[in-house]
Amino acid sequence: MLFTSKGKMHKWSVSEIISPNLLPALNEKIQAPVGKSECGKVNGAKVLINPQPITTFQQKMKDKKESVYFSNRRAPLGKSHDQTPGLPKGLDLLNTTFGTAIVREMSARDMVNPPKPYKEVFEAAQAGHDLYIVSHNDYFVAVLLKSEVFPFLFLGEAKNRKYNPSSFHRFNLYGIPTPHFNDGRNMAKTLHWLHELQM
Repeated sequence: MLFTSKGKMHKWSVSEIISPNLLPALNEKIQAPVGKSECGKVNGAKVLINPQPITTFQQKMKDKKESVYFSNRRAPLGKSHDQTPGLPKGLDLLNTTFGTAIVREMSARDMVNPPKPYKEVFEAAQAGHDLYIVSHNDYFVAVLLKSEVFPFLFLGEAKNRKYNPSSFHRFNLYGIPTPHFNDGRNMAKTLHWLHELQM
């Protein structure tokens, strides 16, 4: 029972709610045995995994129903989109190319690894680096450079967090130094068992 617009209750039958054309198919689905056992075998999963093939007539009807949709006409399932309706008439599809030929100024090898000295590459990387920090959050990483041109250790670049410079200096070191000996006496102790050192 449902309320109508006038506030009165009205009882509708299933045939009044559902289209009469759909009732036979609905009844078949409701009354279809799901999981009915025949000789100890369950048929419900079998029907789902390997359904009965549909007839040619059923396939034609299904294709006709699907042809209403624009996506089915434009790009049918399993086929690429047919672009010929949008092309000019009389166009040779196989021998016509569009666009201009690519002018190759340099090879990919020269683009990735240019034939110039390391000093020029390093200076080019330094130019405009401050702008890349702002736009790309791009900071230099720690690099050990040992060559005749750059015999130094580049420790990388710390992020500028804009702390108050009166109380914070970015190059200050914090903590206490680790106790160590450059001659390796602590390392020598680790090579012996504890009971050998106590003797």
